[in-house]
Amino acid sequence: MVQLQPRLPKFRKKEEYKGEEPEKSRKLLWFLVAVVIVVVVLVVVWAYSVYQPKSERTVSVSDVRAELERLQGVNSEPRSINPADYPKVFGIYWRNNLTLVEQYFCSDVCPDYGRVDLVYKGIDNEECLNIGGNPLHDLAWGGYLGCQPKLQN
Repeated sequence: MVQLQPRLPKFRKKEEYKGEEPEKSRKLLWFLVAVVIVVVVLVVVWAYSVYQPKSERTVSVSDVRAELERLQGVNSEPRSINPADYPKVFGIYWRNNLTLVEQYFCSDVCPDYGRVDLVYKGIDNEECLNIGGNPLHDLAWGGYLGCQPKLQN
């Protein structure tokens, strides 16, 4: 006779267990559950630390000066700038605890006149003057772009 499906194994009756075998299996099950929970917590903590924005980095005047010089080089080749890379959080400026971001802007003839500026996040033109910043305006249309920190020598 040909069997198409294997038979299911027979389960032992409660009487067939000897001594502490059910207790050992419960302990093993709880141990495995604890290991799984620890692994999940470690993965979540690791993932959070990897994807946490780096905006908590405090930047000094020399950091801002170096970044502005780097951006001059980036802006010298506007066609090589990828607008999808921006905005980027640069850090928190130590003088006023405001967040600095790198943002892309292009007006009139794009991408030939596109550029990346380092500006305070969420600061309008009037606030920029109040905090002693340098308001940036579009050369073609005159619109407000953002507030760049003034660097004192």
